[in-house]
Amino acid sequence: MCQEDNVNAQFEHRLAALDRGDNSRLLRYIRRGIEKESLRITPQGRLAQTPHPAALGSALTHASITTDYSEALLEFITDAGTELEQTLDELDRIHRFVYPRIGDELLWTSSMPCVLEKDEDIPVARYGDSNVARMKTIYRIGLGHRYGRLMQTIAGLHYNFSLDDDFWEWLRAETANTLTLQDFIDANGDILLPEDFQNLQGNGTRTSYGAGILLQTNEGDPLRFN
Repeated sequence: MCQEDNVNAQFEHRLAALDRGDNSRLLRYIRRGIEKESLRITPQGRLAQTPHPAALGSALTHASITTDYSEALLEFITDAGTELEQTLDELDRIHRFVYPRIGDELLWTSSMPCVLEKDEDIPVARYGDSNVARMKTIYRIGLGHRYGRLMQTIAGLHYNFSLDDDFWEWLRAETANTLTLQDFIDANGDILLPEDFQNLQGNGTRTSYGAGILLQTNEGDPLRFN
């Protein structure tokens, strides 16, 4: 049996176990969060060349609004919560806060970028003059050399997902594992989803809400949702 078949069989077995009795209650307190990226563009549909708007706060320290690769690539981050409607409402509030504070610029709604020309026309994100801020910018400059800046302007929407300790206690007992709870989570916190999900692709997320999900892309590289 190949690794893919093992993963699918393990997933199906655990899913069936969750369906027994009242085990489904273990999914009641799933925590979710969203990280959504959008390019700032001019009214003419070109990539904005302006700095991160000061009215949005510091991209280095703001809890909900930052930048990803480019100075023009905004990233909105919600808290982790157990109610999906609250998460979506928070994302809506962030959008409503941002729009009146970016002048005549717009947010590009598609994942694939707006009209772009040369790599050097894509401004790398700047975070300030502190050591941490400079390291974040240097890291992005390195990504540009390795992959090209054009590729880094693809905007993603990251769905963060985590399960609480009750679920991991149950799974540890279900698998008759003798590790401590934390060691068990560390060893099993990456769950390989079945083949149906393996065509998902994207970038890894930055925020950790605990044990996460690992999606296996069809290129064979893991896509981690922490």
